[in-house]
Amino acid sequence: MMKATAVSILIFLLPTVLWAQLSKQRSWQNDFLFRVRPQLDSGMDINRLSRESCHRLIDKMFTIDQQYRDSSMRYELHTEKERYFTGLTNQNDLVNWTLLLKIVKRHGWPCQANGERSYKAWIIAWHARADWKWVQRFYPHVKKGYQLHCVHPNLYREFKDLFNHLNKIFNPT
Repeated sequence: MMKATAVSILIFLLPTVLWAQLSKQRSWQNDFLFRVRPQLDSGMDINRLSRESCHRLIDKMFTIDQQYRDSSMRYELHTEKERYFTGLTNQNDLVNWTLLLKIVKRHGWPCQANGERSYKAWIIAWHARADWKWVQRFYPHVKKGYQLHCVHPNLYREFKDLFNHLNKIFNPT
C-alpha cells in the first residue's frame, strides 16, 4: 500500500516539477512560445500623430521589418530559429501593413526630396505581395504616390505589374 501511495504522489508531482524546471530555462524557444509579440501596436491611433511623427514611425517600421528578415536569413531553412524569426517577421508585417495603410490614408504617400522614406514605405507594402487583399489596399496609394512623383517609376511599375497579375488570377474576366 505504501508503494502505491508513493507512486501516486510521484506521478502527481512529476509534471509540476518538470514544468517548473522547464520554465526556469531561458531559451529562445520559451521566448517564442510565451513572448512572440509584434513590436508595435496595430491599434495605434494614427490620427493623434503629426505627419512628422508618422514619418518617424515609418522609419521604425522599416527597421523592424529588416531586423527580423535579416535574423531569419542567418539560419538554415526549416530550423527552429529560422521558424522563430520568420514567425516574428510575419507578425510584425501584419502590424506594419495595418499602420502604413492608416498613415497613407491620413497623410498620403510619404514624399520627400531624396525619396528614402517613400522607398521604406514601398518596401513595407511590397512585403504584402503574397496577400491579394493587402495588395489591393496598397495599390491606389502607391499609384497616387507615383502620380505625385513620390514613388520611383521602377518601383511603381513593379507594384503595378504585381497588382495586374494578381487581379487576373483573382478576378478573371
